[in-house]
Amino acid sequence: DGGVSCWGNNVHGLLGIGIVPYSEHLDIEGVGYTNKPTNVTGLPSDDRVIQVVVGGQNTCTLASSGNVHCWGRGSWVGDSTLEDRSVPVDLGLSAGVSKLASSWIHTCALTVDGRVLCWGGAGGGLGDGVDRDYRDEAITPNFTGAFPEGRYAVDLAVATHGTCALLDNGSVSCWDDNDTPREGFVFGPGIKAIALHSDPWYEDRIGRVCATLDN
Repeated sequence: DGGVSCWGNNVHGLLGIGIVPYSEHLDIEGVGYTNKPTNVTGLPSDDRVIQVVVGGQNTCTLASSGNVHCWGRGSWVGDSTLEDRSVPVDLGLSAGVSKLASSWIHTCALTVDGRVLCWGGAGGGLGDGVDRDYRDEAITPNFTGAFPEGRYAVDLAVATHGTCALLDNGSVSCWDDNDTPREGFVFGPGIKAIALHSDPWYEDRIGRVCATLDN
């Protein structure tokens, strides 16, 4: 039915199931935990979820309408507050989203018109060119800088400390830390990338991005 169930560690409300009663769930060091799939509460029943991304600090869903809901740890939720959210919050991304990607420290969204929004930890590569301390976060989704030569993104992948976008001409533009998108790189004469793939996290690893080529 397009709903979502989560289980495991509920620190910062990452499961999206609200307050976890001790009487119904196991408890690990005072943090709610469940080993039973539990329905996420608060997602619109008339807007089917088509993607779920699980980051190190948040969980987000993309619905068929292009709407995005997130929950979890304060500044990583993307709702302009520092409050932990134990149920989904609509981020109100009016641009419309076609894909989400999330790492240990940041989340990005590809919009239907080929732009990219990112939020979360600055060390993850937010792409908006703002000079932040590594420990500072963007608590609101911000558009990255423009892609070179008027190009637009058709795919997206994130690693722990960087973000890459596949551009409409088959080149790939990447950025990290406080950068904006760099000029797209190509893979050889007449060779284009057709999809991106990533190992987006763990906390102590940089992660990696790979591209499927058309050759």
